[in-house]
This record gives sequence, C-alpha cells and structure tokens, in this order.
Amino acid sequence: RLSECVNAAAALLNPLSWQYVFIPVLPVSLLSYCCAPMPFIVGVTSGSMGELAKLPMEEVLMIDLDKGQFLAKPKNTEIISHEVRDELKTSIGVIKSHLKKSDKAFDLNIARCFLKIIYRFCGHYSLFITPTSFDTESFLESQPPQYLKAVEAIVRSQMWSVFIFERQDMFKEEGNIDSCLLVKEGEKPWTAR
Repeated sequence: RLSECVNAAAALLNPLSWQYVFIPVLPVSLLSYCCAPMPFIVGVTSGSMGELAKLPMEEVLMIDLDKGQFLAKPKNTEIISHEVRDELKTSIGVIKSHLKKSDKAFDLNIARCFLKIIYRFCGHYSLFITPTSFDTESFLESQPPQYLKAVEAIVRSQMWSVFIFERQDMFKEEGNIDSCLLVKEGEKPWTAR
C-alpha cells in the first residue's frame, strides 16, 4: 500500500513529472536521504518512524497513511489558496460519495480533480511559449493574486523547466502544442461527477 500511495502522489502532478529523488519504499539503510536539502518523495514504513524522528529534518511534510493525518508540516505550506483547497475538498467529497475506492473511475476522477487545479494555475501557459522561449515574467504577471504563490512555486521547479522544454520540442516538431494535456483540458472543461 505504501508504494501505491507514493506513486499516486507523484502521478497527481500530471502533466508535470517529478524530477527529484523518488523512492516509493525507502530502505532503513537510506533513511538519511530524508535529510537531503532537495525536494524528495519517499515512502517510509511505520517501523522506521522512530529512527526517522531522530534525524535532523527541515521543511518536510510527513503523512501517516494508516491514520490519514499529518505528522509534520513545513512552516510555509500556505501556497495554495483556501478557495482552491476548498474546491478540491468538495470535488473529492463528491467523488467519494458517488464512487467506490476500488472502482477505476474513482482514481481517474481524483486525478482529474488535480489536473483541473494544475490547469487553473498553468493552463494558459500556451500564450507565453514559442519554439525557443517562454516568457516567465509575463506568465507570472498574468496570474490572479490568489494563484500567484502556487504558480511561482511551480515555475521555479525543475518539473516546470522540463515541462516547458518538452512543449518547445513539441512546438518545433508539430508546429503547435495542441496535443498537450493542458491545452486539451481547456477545450473540454470537467466537473466532478
């Protein structure tokens, strides 16, 4: 279950892809990776939590999957507005009330909730890209104030750099970026059902 949850967390970033340390189940011998001064997604078994608690970690978000609660949160985690968080919670609630967790449609609808949020933050990136450049400054200036912190965090990430690089390649090869998932999302808006 741990490995599935860690993989699911990374998948929710789609169409971005995690570019940093990613270990679905971290062996006890590698627990020191949790002290790394870089972004990481790792799964740690409950049997390793005592040892993990002894390590000097900063800016780490830890979630107990068995209890469904946060064990640790970084101080500055308020990059997503309450409006967006509330909408996400509502959409997930609708999905939970209509579908069984074992149903494949459940997973697909949860993924669409997160895609919808990423689309809201970054969906209009296509207005600022050419085959050779991306106008980051104008893209950030175009953001509504309630999204700016989240979008700045995304744009500063390696995930975004790779995403833009791949879209520029797509632009060069196809003459457009119409096959990009975020462009398609704009053509077919979705609501939780």
